[in-house]
Parts: sequence; C-alpha cells; structure tokens
Amino acid sequence: MMFDQIKPQKAKTFGKDKIKDLTGEFASSIKYDGHQIFIMKVGHTVAFFTSNWKQFDISITRKALETLDGDFMLVGEYMCGLEGKLGARAHSTKITTFRTNFNNGIYNSIADEYLTNIRVFDCVPMTTAGHLRVDTPFYARIAYLQDLAVSFPNCIKAVDFTIENFDTILRKASKLTKDGWEGMMAIKTDSPYMVGKRVHHAIKIKPRLTADLLCIDVRPGTGKYVGLIGSLECRDSSNRIVNVGSGLSDEQRAKTKADYIGKVVEVEYEKIEDTYIQPVFKTIRNDKTKEEID
Repeated sequence: MMFDQIKPQKAKTFGKDKIKDLTGEFASSIKYDGHQIFIMKVGHTVAFFTSNWKQFDISITRKALETLDGDFMLVGEYMCGLEGKLGARAHSTKITTFRTNFNNGIYNSIADEYLTNIRVFDCVPMTTAGHLRVDTPFYARIAYLQDLAVSFPNCIKAVDFTIENFDTILRKASKLTKDGWEGMMAIKTDSPYMVGKRVHHAIKIKPRLTADLLCIDVRPGTGKYVGLIGSLECRDSSNRIVNVGSGLSDEQRAKTKADYIGKVVEVEYEKIEDTYIQPVFKTIRNDKTKEEID
C-alpha cells in the first residue's frame, strides 16, 4: 500500500510566537531532542517515514506493529542509543543507515535495531482506507496510544503525559532544562490534529539557561558594525571562553571597551559543550563582582 505524504502538525514556540490562548487544560510531556518520524499502519502494512517523507524500515519494530489491531499514524522522536536530552539529535545518525539499507533492499542488523529508541507522542487513528481521523481530540489520541503501548516492543515507548495548566508547565520546563533536557511540549487536551498547520494548541517550551561571565576583551565589529563593538570576549570560572555578539543593540555596540572589560555580563545560552552554545547578551550585572562569576 502506498501512503500519501503527510505534512506534520507544527507547534508554536512560547516566547517567540504569538499564542492565542494559554488557559484550560494541557497535556504536558518532556520535549525529546530527536528526529521526528511517522509510522503508518493500515491493515498489516506498516511503513516508516522521516519528517520530509523519506521511507525507511526498522524490521523488528515493524513486525511487532503488524500484529496489532487498529489503523493509525504514530508520531515520534527517533534516537539511537540515547535518552533524548539536548544534543541527542546531533549524535543520532543511524536513521541514515536505515534509509540506505531500505533503498538497497538490505536488512538492518539486529544489533542496530536494538539500539533504536522511539518516543511516541501522538497516535492519530486512521480509517481502513488510510485517511487520518484528524477530528479525534488529543485526550482520546493519548488514551488510544496508551492502549497500544502495552504491545509495543522495548524500542518504542509512549511519552508520559501529565494534565495540568500552563503556568505549572512553565515551572517544570525550567527545571527540566537545568537537568539537561531541551524543554517541554504542551498540547491542548481537546485539540484536533491539523495536518500541515502551525497551531496555537501545540506549544514548544524551551527555556534557555543563563550564566554570569567576566568580560575580558571586546572584538571590533565588521560589515555594518565597522567602528562599533562586534562582540564581547567572556570567560567563566572554569576558564571557558566565549564571544558574545548576539543581543547587543546598536546603542550598546557604540559604547567603549571600558564600559565592558572587567564587568560581569549575564549571558543566555542553550547548552555548554567545550564552550557556551548560542550565547546571547542579556545585561551587565553591576551587582556582581568577578569573584561571583559562574
């Protein structure tokens, strides 16, 4: 059976996109940092697709799903040998091997398949003709997913959801980020699945971390910033060095070196590897000394 290409429902990002309504009940879950995939099942036919609709196959998982009742589309995050904390996507490359093997008619090794980790966060029922029942509310899709989950092989796990209000989810997202996760997802419990739409009822919450760093130098600007400050060279208490240019306004760039060097600056960032990833200047911390940097 051929499956028509599905354009996924897309979430809005809290703090970046305008969101109409944050009241009512949301189903919250950890946001895993993986590759989004779709698993389509109609009758005894099961097919795997990447988010840009390239087909691949994980035979162990497919054979287990073929035995289940019902027709559905599973939406999940694919990872390989990883739990899905921030940075997992960059190290989860074996989906390319699955695609290559599928295209060449080669079976995947059992060892590779057992490393597979798929976290399923949505299950949209389908008709026997292969059409999505998009009007099924999310709370019913969660219940359907949980019923199916008891028959899933170990390499597929249903995401754990908690029903709560948005303010509670925001507080939890901040803690999860500090523990190394990317953030949380919040989906209105009564919402339908809207193919190809960026919707108000599905929200990504990705709080960013902050650190207080010592500015040790400034770098001159280039291009439109010639004659201005291009970035601040900053150091933390572990002697990690990072250049921070994003977040500086034209007015802040026009200041002198003396306005920054030796000062503690607050920097927002996504994560720490060898240095701070995606740093953004927030403010000068005149209330802190260089002995108090992170």
